[in-house]
Amino acid sequence: MHNQNIKLLLLSLGFLTAACASSHEKKSIPEEYANLVELTPVSGQEVIKSNVYIDSAQVIEEEDRLSLLILGTFPDGCTNIGRAEHQIHNDRISLSLEAWRQPDQMCTQALVTFSFLYRQVPEESLREAETVTVNETDFPINQ
Repeated sequence: MHNQNIKLLLLSLGFLTAACASSHEKKSIPEEYANLVELTPVSGQEVIKSNVYIDSAQVIEEEDRLSLLILGTFPDGCTNIGRAEHQIHNDRISLSLEAWRQPDQMCTQALVTFSFLYRQVPEESLREAETVTVNETDFPINQ
C-alpha cells in the first residue's frame, strides 16, 4: 500500500511538471507582463460597463518597438477590456480604456490584476511624450 501511494505521488508530480513545462514553453510573454489581457470587443451580447483601476503606465520596448504597458486591476474575474483609444496632445498621450462584463455571470468578487500592451501609439509620440493619462489618471513617462 505504501509503495502504491509513493508511485501515485511520483506520477502526479510528473504530470504537474510536464504541464508546467508545456505551459511555460507556450508563453512568449515575459513574466513582468503577468496576467496579460487582450481587447475583447462586445459582440452583440448584453453587457454592463465595469470599472478598471489603473496602477501604472510605462513605455516599454517589446518586439523591437515601443509600446505602452498598462498595469491595473479589475473589480472581478469577469471583466474584460472592450475598447482602447488614444489621443495625442503635444507631449501628452491620453488613453481611454473601457471595460465590460456580462450582467448575470457569477464572478469572483476580488480584485484581479492585469497587464495590457497598447501598441497603437506611434513610436515617435512615445519617445517625445512626458506624460501618459489613462482614464484621467496621469503617469509620468520615465525613459
